[in-house]
Amino acid sequence: MNVRTSLNAFTLAALLALAPAAHAGDQAEQFRPLTGDALKTAYSDAMMIGEFRKYYTSLDTNEYTEYHDPAGTTDYTVGPRFLKGEWEIKGGDKLCYKYPNSEKLTRTYCFAVYEFDGCYYKYPLRNMTAGGPISWDNWSTRAVRKGSGSTCKPQVS
Repeated sequence: MNVRTSLNAFTLAALLALAPAAHAGDQAEQFRPLTGDALKTAYSDAMMIGEFRKYYTSLDTNEYTEYHDPAGTTDYTVGPRFLKGEWEIKGGDKLCYKYPNSEKLTRTYCFAVYEFDGCYYKYPLRNMTAGGPISWDNWSTRAVRKGSGSTCKPQVS
């Protein structure tokens, strides 16, 4: 291999390595992190209509609704299943849920929430870095406020 071929191969490899980082940066500019009052305003007194990123055969659906009462309770429906739950904002930037009467959902579940064009994406904390999600495509659920007129973009897998 001559010097020119080696240089071209190196340049191509460098460009390919930088492409995902540039794409992630583009997505980071489109997604707005919700914290504090903005997070509370988005969810309080809101019926969220959403979907799980993955289809769960045990639930026979990937769609859900969840009403967030301002007093901190929720009405959570997945397919034919209905659960009463509790919601709160912890640390000013985490939306957390627990379902005291559930045999399966037995812990507190917390998420970082990002909004893009009226669609709210929840990311599990294990998928977060100081700069945002490890992967913007690795959300766990996304939803819109009922009556907002917003929709979520087609699923990216």
